[in-house]
Amino acid sequence: MKKILVLEIIGVILIGSYLFTNIYHSSQTQISHVVGVEKTIQSKQGVSEEKKAQDVANSDVKYMKTISKVKSIEVEEEIESSVLVGKIISIDAGHQSHGNSAQEPIGPGSTKTKAKVSSGTRGVATGKYEYELNLEVALKLKKALVEKGMTVYMVRETNEVDISNKERAQLANDVKADLSLRIHADGSENSSVQGFSVLVPGGDFVSQEVSSQSYAIGECMENALSKGIPNKSRGIVVRKDLSGFNWSTVPAVLLEMGFMSNAEEDQRMSTETFQNDLVEAIVEGLENYYKED
Repeated sequence: MKKILVLEIIGVILIGSYLFTNIYHSSQTQISHVVGVEKTIQSKQGVSEEKKAQDVANSDVKYMKTISKVKSIEVEEEIESSVLVGKIISIDAGHQSHGNSAQEPIGPGSTKTKAKVSSGTRGVATGKYEYELNLEVALKLKKALVEKGMTVYMVRETNEVDISNKERAQLANDVKADLSLRIHADGSENSSVQGFSVLVPGGDFVSQEVSSQSYAIGECMENALSKGIPNKSRGIVVRKDLSGFNWSTVPAVLLEMGFMSNAEEDQRMSTETFQNDLVEAIVEGLENYYKED
């Protein structure tokens, strides 16, 4: 009886131990499995968050590319729609830092001569030299016309040059410019004189075709400037004595922006507002001419 009882007790102990072991391993497996799922979910969530972030980044890139493309198309459309596309202009910022008093004929075959080039006038209020003001405006005009699709040739882009009026005209001739535009400012001994003038060529040195085209362009520019800038118009003036006109075989216009000898206009012409308005009016005048042409 005792032996049987001991065996039964041992059997119970062994069975209990077996059951405990199985239950323990089973629970550990379940825990491991649950933990594994959590890790997998977290990992998938991490991937998902990274993917979302990447998708947003990609979306932003695509958006920026789209915006850039739209802007590019808008610029191209503006250029393509301008009547100035393909036109050639020579911009001559009048004068230079040092004049050249050596003489040159005022026109082909002429025995009459004039100084090759002067340094121009100077502002009574600003102290700025005309050649400096002329170049400021010419560079702004260059930028505006390039944006309109024009081919722009600059006679000068620095003040330290030595280019005669005859040579300036010939540079425009050489590139077969549709227009030689000369940028100047005026001066007078009478400080009360004000206003802008549009000068065009006439006389025996230039052809009738050049004269008529120059005058027509000058009219369009004068109209646009009258509306676009505060300086009052002094009208269109035909000049027969300017070397820069007489040597020209292409249409030419000289703009006298205003009087540097008048304190009010002198100060005004050096402002960004005036120069920007002036450039805008010149562009408008050219567009109006080529629309009608």
